[in-house]
Amino acid sequence: MKGNGCLPNAVSYETIIRAHLARNKNEQAIKLLNEMVSGGLLMCSSNEDSKSMTPRELGQILEWESCSSNQTESVN
Repeated sequence: MKGNGCLPNAVSYETIIRAHLARNKNEQAIKLLNEMVSGGLLMCSSNEDSKSMTPRELGQILEWESCSSNQTESVN
């Protein structure tokens, strides 16, 4: 998207993050989540009917990231 001069918004980030998670591509999801946060685009909703990422979804991503980094540290 960026290569075409089109900047992603929160909805496009969340759509791609969810697609990565559905395909077990957690590292890519974390990378995009961090990019989204650094760009100030994080939208979080406590409403389960909302299309925005819920706190539970964000927690799951961050928990996976924490576990992943701990495993990497124990290997090194």
